[in-house]
Amino acid sequence: MSRKFAREIVLKTVFQIDFQTGEDIESFRNYVSENFDLNKEDQEYVEEVVTGIFNNKEALEKKISEHLVNWSLDRLNMIDAAILRIAAYEIVYKKEIPKAVVINEALNLINKYSDESSLKYVNAVLDKLDSNEIK
Repeated sequence: MSRKFAREIVLKTVFQIDFQTGEDIESFRNYVSENFDLNKEDQEYVEEVVTGIFNNKEALEKKISEHLVNWSLDRLNMIDAAILRIAAYEIVYKKEIPKAVVINEALNLINKYSDESSLKYVNAVLDKLDSNEIK
């Protein structure tokens, strides 16, 4: 498998958890294991990122919101918001992944799962995020 595929699984998982409000974060393991055939490395990556996003959701959303111009996170569609949280998590907590790679992968997800109008603002928000902003 590839990191690109694993990011797609993270997106689908984060979206699924967001969509089913009240869903326990631990239930995502069942969702992933029942729906995707992942190797050990990709499984660990998915678990780390999904858990990290939800353990740090408030801080991530606060920082993302600070960089949304004339918008709020709750006004974004769920896919765009999920992609922003995934990329923000990677920028801040996965420092071994270059920021340019994270942004490029986020834009690839936007191209595949959202619409062209989202590209510009997602790129702008992620470009403004600093890897040292959230502790």
